[in-house]
Amino acid sequence: MASGSGSPVFSPDGETLYYKAMKRPGFEADRFGIMVKNLKTGATHELAPRWDRSVESMVLSADGKLLYVTAQDVGQLSLFAIDTSNGTINKLVDKGTVSGFDVAKDKVIYALNTLNSPDQLYRIGLNGGIDKGSFAGLHRAAQGADDAGGERGLETERIANGKNFLAHLQSGGIAEGESGKFFPFRIDLDQGDVVTLVGSTTDIARATKAIGVVENYLRHANSEAAPGATYVGAEGCKSCHPNTYTKWAGTNHAKAYEQN
Repeated sequence: MASGSGSPVFSPDGETLYYKAMKRPGFEADRFGIMVKNLKTGATHELAPRWDRSVESMVLSADGKLLYVTAQDVGQLSLFAIDTSNGTINKLVDKGTVSGFDVAKDKVIYALNTLNSPDQLYRIGLNGGIDKGSFAGLHRAAQGADDAGGERGLETERIANGKNFLAHLQSGGIAEGESGKFFPFRIDLDQGDVVTLVGSTTDIARATKAIGVVENYLRHANSEAAPGATYVGAEGCKSCHPNTYTKWAGTNHAKAYEQN
């Protein structure tokens, strides 16, 4: 990854790494293509190399067959599904700005804003199809944010255990440096029910805790490493960043994997 790169996504079996990257090292105005690396052989190739869009966010389906990405597209920030086996591209959402999304077992949840509307949540099938519409209960949570005054924005978190979507509304404080208020909520993806978890708070840490982002973060079993493979860890950073490493080594974070 010598050139500009990011957004790494691992396949369910842990054998393939997807990431976005520019082609020319040091040239930071290039298109972000989708790179595919076989972690056993080290072989790397570009997925859909003839596609002329620059990808932003990426999420892989549970079975690894579809890679969902957002990309600027004729004045819109659209959502696409790309077949990982052959690079076939399917545009799922083409109007407006898809500001956030996540993928459940059988559906895609995304936040969409337009010139006529702030962010609203929508759900569609894995291959698109008829938009199932926004969550009606979310409008009640949105009204609470509106009552707090000022602009409101929707911050998506993620899908937990394939059944609940975690997010929060922000009212006021949209400009950098302003606090605003947060309204964490949970959506039952099967029933569409919206549950507000905290009435309002100016403490984003409290809001995130109420949403349960850490506790509900989707966890995968560790894939079996190749024979002789070792965990790089923080030691790999120490040689180039000794001062930062020394400071980090004195924090609780550095001891996270130590047994009590």
